[in-house]
Amino acid sequence: MNIDELHRKWFENLPVHLQALGLIVRETVETGELRPLGEFLRDIVDVDIDQLGVFRDLLILYRLDLKDLEPAARARLRARRLATQTELLKTIDYQQGEAAGADMRCRDCKYFVTAPLDGGPNGDKPCVALGTKGVDVACFGFTRA
Repeated sequence: MNIDELHRKWFENLPVHLQALGLIVRETVETGELRPLGEFLRDIVDVDIDQLGVFRDLLILYRLDLKDLEPAARARLRARRLATQTELLKTIDYQQGEAAGADMRCRDCKYFVTAPLDGGPNGDKPCVALGTKGVDVACFGFTRA
């Protein structure tokens, strides 16, 4: 049995409501319209309408049948996360990479696998322990490994 057959079989064995959820998530990615997801979730879980996009992208990360949508979902989640950074956090390494037009990724950052120990709430954890992947766009705290 190849991977496509295994995937199909797995999907067919999901409860009907989870099959429907997967199809709705796919539709919202294709159309950009989140209303169908909000309507589906209305009686199941309380999700703030302003957070439906984030919720959808998190669903994509955790659903096997949606893994083909994961790279774009991770990119959207990462962009939202990085949008709240303050320019004051730019390290010298980040500034130099930015000036050189470098494509800075987490895998090249010291803190990807080594905890920063900066006294922050998660300062004792490396970024990979917080869910970051090496291909993610680097944050302003980027420090060359």
